[in-house]
Amino acid sequence: VTQTYGKTAKLVVTVSPDATGKAKVKMGSKTVTGTLSDGKATLTLPKKALKPGTRTVTITYAGVADTFQPATAKATVKVAKAKPSAKVKRVKTTVKRGWTATFQVTVSASGVQPGGKVTVKVAGKTKTVKLNSKGKATVRIKLSRSTKPGKKTVSVSYGGSTYVAKGKKSTTLKVVR
Repeated sequence: VTQTYGKTAKLVVTVSPDATGKAKVKMGSKTVTGTLSDGKATLTLPKKALKPGTRTVTITYAGVADTFQPATAKATVKVAKAKPSAKVKRVKTTVKRGWTATFQVTVSASGVQPGGKVTVKVAGKTKTVKLNSKGKATVRIKLSRSTKPGKKTVSVSYGGSTYVAKGKKSTTLKVVR
């Protein structure tokens, strides 16, 4: 089973074709229960029950007295980090060389708030800033007086976190005399 952190995933438990009763999946301190139908139960793994990485969950079937024996099994769940989405807003689209360019960066991910840092590179200058609790950062970079006028690429890199993968975004900035 594959799951992305911050999103639910389905785990299908199959017992004997005619089995009835309930199946449980234990993930650390959380347990999810489902009712068997035709020997199968589809259980929904919670969004944040398992941290990113390869995790083992325990599946138990209590059985039915005099009909079906109880059973326990292990399953592997591969949990991927949440995929980030970055937005970069230039406060001004044109900046004079020697002046400061300001960028508002927002990083988001489905089901989880990204933490960590963003790095902005433009015209040979680099600045790294920590995201606030809402996944936002304002980055100010003073351009060199010797920066050649013209269109410059602005590269924004998100360094990732425990739960969110790394990401990149780019935009342009016009530098004038």
